[in-house]
Amino acid sequence: GNATHFSYPRHEFALTAGLVNKFRLCSWCDFNLEIRGTATNHYFDRIYEHSTTIDVPLSVTGGFTFTFGKKHFSRASSYASSQVAAAVASKDAEIAALAAAKAKADAENARLAKTLDSLKAIALTLKTDTLDISDLPEVIVFFDLGKSKLNAKEESHFRTFVHYVKYSISCGKSITLIGSADKQTGSAATNARFGKERAELVKKMLVEQYGIPADKLITVSEGSRNNRFPAQELNRCVWVKF
Repeated sequence: GNATHFSYPRHEFALTAGLVNKFRLCSWCDFNLEIRGTATNHYFDRIYEHSTTIDVPLSVTGGFTFTFGKKHFSRASSYASSQVAAAVASKDAEIAALAAAKAKADAENARLAKTLDSLKAIALTLKTDTLDISDLPEVIVFFDLGKSKLNAKEESHFRTFVHYVKYSISCGKSITLIGSADKQTGSAATNARFGKERAELVKKMLVEQYGIPADKLITVSEGSRNNRFPAQELNRCVWVKF
């Protein structure tokens, strides 16, 4: 008869699934059982007589696992856990205490640095053994029209004369702050009020920002009753008189 020849594919997809079970026989020996099945096309075994189109060959593998040496482990006890929690809480408290101490030290360092800067300014600008207090320069703080508050520029210049004030007070003197306004704007009453407010502002800054004793500062308002400067806009000021 005539022989029938088949052409088999060289590549085919297959799906394999299995189950592995471990059975404890004793503390040192386990029995392992693996069941595996593979699903593939029906000509996997090159036999076409079956009516099904999928072949599923199964395999079963068994074996033993032996354990040598240490066979047990100790679980962490609740007592050990409580010890860890207590140690963590103690460290957290220690860290918090150190953080508070650091914040306090930082604040003290900032205060000391500010004091040191002030002392350096005095040391650089004053010769306490030769300084004649009558020769202290005239200091004038200028204000904008209709304002009783320093602008940013004048506020930045404010600290340049503070050491003169401190030195004068240390010599037993008092400082007079004379507030004034220009004659070209406002009524006499308004200008008097502006003069007073300006002098009080300078006093407040010296007391609150630089620690000058309030009882050593005298405020006076001359309103627009002044002729200190021919340019009237310059008379919107406070004259710091040593």
